[in-house]
Amino acid sequence: MVVLLTVGLWLVAFGANIFLAPKHTLVAYSEDNGRAKYVLWGLMLGTCITAFWAEPLTAWRLVGGVVLFAIGTAIAIKALHDNPFFRGDLVAPPFRITTGLYQYFDHPGYLGFALRFLGVSFIANNGMSVGLFFAYMLFLLFRADIENDLLADL
Repeated sequence: MVVLLTVGLWLVAFGANIFLAPKHTLVAYSEDNGRAKYVLWGLMLGTCITAFWAEPLTAWRLVGGVVLFAIGTAIAIKALHDNPFFRGDLVAPPFRITTGLYQYFDHPGYLGFALRFLGVSFIANNGMSVGLFFAYMLFLLFRADIENDLLADL
């Protein structure tokens, strides 16, 4: 059950990105030759694999995980719409975005992505899924630090 739910949630996120994200962002991600998307895909696959060792699913974990995942997806999609320079590779944009979610958070897309992962980890509720969540958080913090350096000059 948890494995199907985990795979289903990632398919929902994939579909939401295809149908709701700006098309120029999808093109930019498909043309990106960086390693970021492979890290993301590997961690997503890892959460699907760790779901095999999930604790028995309870209603509150199901609801909590799905709600975190849905909020994360909504934030991520909104960040993609607010920032026309959102890309997989780390390149300085022509100017800094300070409208929409970017007036409240420096990296709302990363916040949304992190909430997605937290929701899946919450559903699986095992040490391996929590470990993958923290690995993803380290990855996002590393990328955010590099982006902050790029944006400091703007």
